[in-house]
Amino acid sequence: MKRKFFKSSLLLSFLCLSLCSCDNVPKYHLEVLDYFSSDIISVPRSGEYKEGETLTVVTPIITDVGIYVYLNGEKILNDVVNDNWVYEFTMPSQDSTLVITYDQYYGQDKFVLDDFLNVDQFILDKEVKEVRAEFGYVGVAPDSLNSVYYSDNDKDIEKALSLFEEKLVKYDDQIPSGGNYLVITYYPDDEFEKETTYRIINNRISDNDFAQNNMFKFVNDIRSLFDFDEVKLSSFTFNDLFKGNNTLTYFVKDSTGNFEETTKKFNAITEIEFVSYEEEAEECLGYLSSAFIDKIFIHSEKIFSYKNKMYQIISDQDFIDLI
Repeated sequence: MKRKFFKSSLLLSFLCLSLCSCDNVPKYHLEVLDYFSSDIISVPRSGEYKEGETLTVVTPIITDVGIYVYLNGEKILNDVVNDNWVYEFTMPSQDSTLVITYDQYYGQDKFVLDDFLNVDQFILDKEVKEVRAEFGYVGVAPDSLNSVYYSDNDKDIEKALSLFEEKLVKYDDQIPSGGNYLVITYYPDDEFEKETTYRIINNRISDNDFAQNNMFKFVNDIRSLFDFDEVKLSSFTFNDLFKGNNTLTYFVKDSTGNFEETTKKFNAITEIEFVSYEEEAEECLGYLSSAFIDKIFIHSEKIFSYKNKMYQIISDQDFIDLI
């Protein structure tokens, strides 16, 4: 009887030693997934570690690529120690997974803009006095005009700010070469702060990460958020396909009364914003010409006609340098 009891006690002691350290601190398994697999990065090995044990990932400071460390899906922040990035953590009281990756969004399914863009504080605080929304096309309809709408209505602003609550998902497929775009500008209450602009193409937006340039797609079509109830001003801009070496042709009268042509390059056409103009046009001074578009006839630095309609420029950029 005593021998059986001794054997049972010995077996129990062996099991305890296999699961615990000699100081009775339990051990748990750490699975390490190192997607860098670089000799310059010091990473713990997969194995058994004591609960509460301090572990580190150490890497030289690298400026051209991001390194991200996750423990059970939670990002570990780094400290700078002796020209190294040091990611320190303690072993949890459970089997765990450590991930070292270049993907700063590893393990995340849904996002909001503030997760990957530096959203200005005045937007987060909803201190916005006006919103501008520009609707246009990319890769198609090169001779079309973009529609621009301004609103300072409180309900319109509130609806436009709900953009920052909209969910997005990571988008890894090839981006279509054509489609629609939306440029949104938020103007702060504080006149000394600068406005912020976001460009959304086919319901997608980039995180502007130089190394990776990740793309995200809104779950819902967000264009309806900028269907303003009260439009303060409606204007137009030229399609992005107007960019390039657009040529302004001047018609200059010679001594016989005929026009001889001279050409100049003008590359700021997409910086011009304009509204409809109802008054009678002055004499045509020249025109802008480019492939795939109709001629833009210039009557003064602020007045021009396009497709038989008159327009007046309201932006700082105009044709003054060309006349």
